[in-house]
Amino acid sequence: MLTADGEVELSRRYFWAKGAGGVYPVDQSAGIEQSRVSPGAREILCRMGMVQDFAQAAEDARRIGNVPVCKER
Repeated sequence: MLTADGEVELSRRYFWAKGAGGVYPVDQSAGIEQSRVSPGAREILCRMGMVQDFAQAAEDARRIGNVPVCKER
């Protein structure tokens, strides 16, 4: 998971039911049910990408915000 504090490894419970599929219930609370990037990291990356090109934004996000990301992501 990519967060505003760098990359972290999550360990959480997975629930599965026949015919309904599976889910990590805590993901919705954390705002990560549809992404592997936390809301805080998304905000940092969006703000950096709005004011400069993506290559510079990725470099600044890594240097200033400790968010390791490539310009393509």
